[in-house]
Amino acid sequence: MPKFPAHEAQEHQAQAEIDRQIALRDGKGKEKKKGSDAKSKKEAEREAEKEATKEARKEAEKEVEEMEFEKVEVEEVEKAEKHMNPEKN
Repeated sequence: MPKFPAHEAQEHQAQAEIDRQIALRDGKGKEKKKGSDAKSKKEAEREAEKEATKEARKEAEKEVEEMEFEKVEVEEVEKAEKHMNPEKN
């Protein structure tokens, strides 16, 4: 009779080890290396910073284009005004 519970305990222990390995493989386990977590976190922060920089650059480029367009419009209006009223200048 003592042999059966020990055998059952070994099976239970083996199944627990299999479940743990599967969880680790799927990324759900608790046994992750702290160094790799830190690297992943830093990498994610770098990626987020790169993305934010890209977005800021795009916004700045749009603003510059709008300002250049407005400058050209103002110059065209000034030329047209000079052409229409040459006696003012």
